[in-house]
Amino acid sequence: MNVVIFAVLAIVTIAYLIVASVMDIKERMIYVFPAMVLHIAWSFYLLFASEYSADFISIFWLINLIVYL
Repeated sequence: MNVVIFAVLAIVTIAYLIVASVMDIKERMIYVFPAMVLHIAWSFYLLFASEYSADFISIFWLINLIVYL
């Protein structure tokens, strides 16, 4: 089940990155809302897939916070 969720999140993330890249080249605008939704989805995946430690998840959140600021 974790592999399926990971694959879906990876495909959606790759699709968003491609769309955001094309939008940036054409319109010089990137919509951030899908990135925030993806961040929340990846956070829930990391939180509930018991393979990752709390330190790893904290670093993940901190890096994303730094990038957003």
